[in-house]
Amino acid sequence: MNDDIGNGTKTATRPAIVTGLAYLFLTFTMTLLRAYDAAAPIGKIPLDPGSVFPVSVQWRWHWIQIPLTVVVAVGLFRGWRWARWLALAVLVVAGAISAPLWDVRAAPSYVFVLALNLVICALLFFAPSAKVYFSRSTRLPRIFTMRGAISTGLLVFAVFTAHSIGFAALKKPDAAAMWGSSALFLLPALVFSALICWDLRRSVREIGAALLAVTVALISVQVKVFIAGRAWPTGATLQSGLFQSILLTIVLGISGLTFAAWAVRARTTAAQ
Repeated sequence: MNDDIGNGTKTATRPAIVTGLAYLFLTFTMTLLRAYDAAAPIGKIPLDPGSVFPVSVQWRWHWIQIPLTVVVAVGLFRGWRWARWLALAVLVVAGAISAPLWDVRAAPSYVFVLALNLVICALLFFAPSAKVYFSRSTRLPRIFTMRGAISTGLLVFAVFTAHSIGFAALKKPDAAAMWGSSALFLLPALVFSALICWDLRRSVREIGAALLAVTVALISVQVKVFIAGRAWPTGATLQSGLFQSILLTIVLGISGLTFAAWAVRARTTAAQ
């Protein structure tokens, strides 16, 4: 959706920061859903080691957090101002419930996630482009474009695919499967998204934001896996796939930064 800012209504292009954060919350939803792929009994093991809250409360909040995170992602995509406050509330409650007060071995992972959440909130509320974007009333586009919907849908599929491949690499370090899946599913989704959009500058900006969002999400998971592998014996099961997952994350991160830099350069050139 392209919205321009003018006459008190939002008619400007959605900032790349907001787009990236929307995709990031989408990846958070995917990470939350991964808890149901675990071999351990669902609802019976602690999701947040060291939390003072009972396991039942942790899982109830987990179930509630999934739809809330989806709403935040959609709200950021659509430019709803209250989505920022919902994001803040979700992150605050999640931070309170997951605080490792009873087991300091989880503290390093918690501090990393807390720092990431602070950066997210700072960008949502204090980034200049986000402040301008959310300070105006929202005017929804009058015409629904099938091309835009398909292009965005393919990008969402690409984000889901990259996230899934990164997680699969942690569980089963198979380089051929990882890079083969990336070439077979991820790359075509990105290419077709750009072709269907038929707006090079917008496509570059959106793809860069999506890839960087997946990169941040995978780094967050990898940090947790790395710390858990050294704090608890059961956490070492995913350690073997860290190297392949990190390689994929590096490629995604470099690609995302390249697209983002290209988008900034194109915007600067067009403004001259």
